[in-house]
This record gives sequence, C-alpha cells and structure tokens, in this order.
Amino acid sequence: MQSIVELSPKMLARFTQIDYNREMALIAVVYLSRQETEIGIAHRLMQQFIEAARSHALQIMEGDVLASNREMPNLVAKLGFSIYPSEDETNMEHVVLRL
Repeated sequence: MQSIVELSPKMLARFTQIDYNREMALIAVVYLSRQETEIGIAHRLMQQFIEAARSHALQIMEGDVLASNREMPNLVAKLGFSIYPSEDETNMEHVVLRL
C-alpha cells in the first residue's frame, strides 16, 4: 500500500521467483513522453489478474484497498467487484469479485 522507488534484492527475488500454483505477478513498464498522458495501466493489469484467476478456475477474487484512494475503489467497482467496509481497519475497504 505504498510507492517504492527501488526494489531491494529480497523484494526482487520475491517478485520474480513466483510459484504460479499459488501466486501471480504482473508488471508493467510505461514510458511516457512529456506530451503523453497516463493510459489506464491499472485497469489493464486488473483485467489480466481477473483473466488469470478465471483460467485457474478460481471462484472468488478479493483484496483490500485504501478507502482514501478513491481511484482504486472506483476502478474495482467498474470491473464488477463488490465493496464492503473492512472489519479490521477503518481506513480500508474489502473488495470481492465472484468469478
């Protein structure tokens, strides 16, 4: 739930040595010129995660998002997720998509 500028060696290993039976990792690198604008990369990545979950016959996809980050709850709502208040954290929302 934070931005990082550089990956530590430990984080790099975790993100690149994936057990695809239990985890999924996608990465996107976007190079923008000064005149280009952001192109909705989060939407594309979430669509790929949903597709991967369905291809592995998963029935539910769920996660937690920061309530203060209005862009993420709006994005997942557009993708069909239901949004619930978190039972544990007042600043979080729990999102669920039935696949």
